Amino acid sequence: MVEHVLKYVHADGNFDSIFLHVQVNNEGAIDFYKKFGFEIVETKEHYYKRIEPADAHVLQKLSGRGRVVVKLIKMIFNLKFKSVSAISKLGLLDFN
Repeated sequence: MVEHVLKYVHADGNFDSIFLHVQVNNEGAIDFYKKFGFEIVETKEHYYKRIEPADAHVLQKLSGRGRVVVKLIKMIFNLKFKSVSAISKLGLLDFN
């Protein structure tokens, strides 16, 4: 299913990034999505209403234009970030 979505996003070419939510204690799911290039960019407290823990990690995978934007930001500012999360915290990744 993940591969299907990634292929669709790549073929379409109009997506900047893909987001998903994973319960913070679901290490298996987090590791699974990281294998596809997702990374944790945020944690939302009290995201779930009926399960514990109620917090969720927001995972993001940049696609197409999103990767280009990150490369340009790094090039322009000559920045060396280890992750998209570090850049997004600066407020430089607003694709709207």
